Amino acid sequence: MGKEVLFFGSGYMGREYAKVLSHLECSITIIGRDEARAKNLAKEFGGIGLSGGISALQQEIGRAH
Repeated sequence: MGKEVLFFGSGYMGREYAKVLSHLECSITIIGRDEARAKNLAKEFGGIGLSGGISALQQEIGRAH
């Protein structure tokens, strides 16, 4: 598929989304409240993990432009 997907949440549902998206060969970025949890989940599925909510999203968007 090759899509880039960003989502919030590194809990149970975040893990389920990461599983499906990685099987679909999507590039994932996970934003969670807990930095370690978001980074560990992202590492497990080959993505990027961030913490900080909407502020982290704004920074990530700023880097892309």
